[in-house]
Amino acid sequence: SRIHMWASPIRKAPIAIVVVCDKNASPTSYHVDCANATMYVMLAAHALGLGTVWIQTLRNVDEIKEILKIPEGKIPIAILALGWPDEKPEPKPRKRLEEIVYMNTYGNRLLK
Repeated sequence: SRIHMWASPIRKAPIAIVVVCDKNASPTSYHVDCANATMYVMLAAHALGLGTVWIQTLRNVDEIKEILKIPEGKIPIAILALGWPDEKPEPKPRKRLEEIVYMNTYGNRLLK
């Protein structure tokens, strides 16, 4: 948590998961593949009543690799802090469907 200014949740969380990708296994889409995997972990944690914080690793890849002894060709994509949340925030208001759904071309409202 000391190498990233936004990583303080790691200090407080009982567990942290570092999501590491093999960029050689999927050279064109490893970022997306691992981001999807990270989201599935977050959804599973939420289903169990756990809270998560996604800490981006883009600026500190080399330092993280050194600290965790991650081998060449493997890239840390995210660090997830997991724990029991102190509070349960109310859901944020969502935009209405007709504000965000278009038909065939952007801006052509599906629902009027």
